[in-house]
Amino acid sequence: MVRAVVSDPNSVEDVLQEAFLRVLKTRKRFANGQEAFNYLRRTVLNTSIDSYRRLKRQNSRFDTRNGERYTQGYAEIGTDPLSLLLATEAAETHSHLIREVEIALRSLQPKQREAVEAFFCRKSTLKLKEFCQEQDVPYSTLRSRMLQGIDQIRAYLQERGVSGFVQTEEKPNDLRRFKTR
Repeated sequence: MVRAVVSDPNSVEDVLQEAFLRVLKTRKRFANGQEAFNYLRRTVLNTSIDSYRRLKRQNSRFDTRNGERYTQGYAEIGTDPLSLLLATEAAETHSHLIREVEIALRSLQPKQREAVEAFFCRKSTLKLKEFCQEQDVPYSTLRSRMLQGIDQIRAYLQERGVSGFVQTEEKPNDLRRFKTR
């Protein structure tokens, strides 16, 4: 069925994978095998048509070298189902991390939050040295508050099990455990 709709035979496998991904994402339950077959058939057909239209839009460009139309498959344009799925998951992971960091930032003591924001979220055009003078806070104090705030944010993210912040053994080359003089 996909071969009948999609003109590029190399894209058939990708279209089927995308169709099955759509079916799996719905988590739909079926009363019997016939209902499941009809739903799967309709999804494959719709995915094939979507793919055909997408390729048709992309293929409407001209090759500047010889002025003729050219065709592209999924792999050449970077829109294969796996790439799209990975990009979607990466975007969801990133937005989840941002939300968790914002929650952790709001839970900090005001002076620590101000210090973290001074280092990382500054909307002002003031340099840190000028900011310290304006706030009448020594740079070392501001830096110390920022590091304490970062440690608390890191602990919060570890506690929440956020990817990339799970508790691991201390690395021997971790310089943070040594005091500087």
